[in-house]
Amino acid sequence: MSDMKTFASRVAASANRAEHLRKAIEWLEPASRDTILHEPNVSVIQTWANGMGGYYQAMELLSAEMSDIAEDVAKAALVKAKKELAEIEDIFARFIEQENAP
Repeated sequence: MSDMKTFASRVAASANRAEHLRKAIEWLEPASRDTILHEPNVSVIQTWANGMGGYYQAMELLSAEMSDIAEDVAKAALVKAKKELAEIEDIFARFIEQENAP
């Protein structure tokens, strides 16, 4: 019985993940725009050593660099999300096919 519960739990988790990915992909798809992000703002903070001299300057530099690469990261995330969603949908399709087989 525990195997059945584990299987059901994994199926539910996969379905939830697929829905999460669909919503993210829907937002990330640059349907009517050239870029995914428009003037992204990335703020980097770190709780360790934040009292040391130069902390704020370092975080400002990192935040600026990360904002500069945010569009590339968004495009890569979109590609990964589409791939993961396709894999989940393929698993469900094979399962349904197996269930419908005589």
